[in-house]
Amino acid sequence: RAEITIDLKPGKVEFGGSGMGMMMSSSASATSEPDQGSFVLAPLAPGSYTLVAKAADGRGGSVEVEVGPSGADDVVIVLEPRAKLSGVVRDSQGKPVAGASVIARKREPSNASVRVVVDGRELTASQAPTSDEGRYELLGLDAGGWTIEVVDAQGDALAWADGSRKALELELREAEQREGFDLDVEARDGTITGTVRDAEGQPVADAWVSALFTPGMPEPEPEPEGESRSEMVMVMATDAGMPSSDLPPTLTDAEGRFRFGGLRRGPHRLVAESTSAGGV
Repeated sequence: RAEITIDLKPGKVEFGGSGMGMMMSSSASATSEPDQGSFVLAPLAPGSYTLVAKAADGRGGSVEVEVGPSGADDVVIVLEPRAKLSGVVRDSQGKPVAGASVIARKREPSNASVRVVVDGRELTASQAPTSDEGRYELLGLDAGGWTIEVVDAQGDALAWADGSRKALELELREAEQREGFDLDVEARDGTITGTVRDAEGQPVADAWVSALFTPGMPEPEPEPEGESRSEMVMVMATDAGMPSSDLPPTLTDAEGRFRFGGLRRGPHRLVAESTSAGGV
């Protein structure tokens, strides 16, 4: 049993025409039958594709396919050993980080990259969730250069423990099994407590309070002399919707008090809305 997806190549993607058809087709995926290994990947627009197969044991393979108006039959993808990256994600206080994800993106030699996100899942990257002990395991990685970052449950990138936000870079050898690649990220130990009051200074019960993290825009990384990079990002949402990057709101108690925990350090904007007709 293996998962079959489409690998988008930056040089093949452009706005309009077949490029957009390929972008839309990129959300198609299939799972092969465990006994036969057979699969059906649809729907696909006619064009040239790179199909990628990944098995649960970390093996992987790819093949170039030309899809005509009637499709393509008898495509064979051979599975071979692939690299593995594993370790533990901890915060700056040394505590394991659960409920996050480690994302690995292949570095493109052309200095161009494409990201396709469907319902919060980045199809153009390898992604592994962290366990309650903060452990992660990325399987089926190709040899070559990769960039690594950690995102929270809402899909927001976490800063590293030293405050840097630049993605880590590493090289993997063919079928390398790199273990103990631990990652240290910013702590989520901040709290905000307070009280919602009306214009007369009286506490307001049952008011919804929202907290939005509002970091300053990071300084852009300087490009090396003589080099430039381009990146295309496409985000799609189906009826399943996408996760919100905002924290869920909380309701004030009878004394108008509220509390937020597990926040990242930095500025936040608070908004209170009363459930009564008058509002706050």
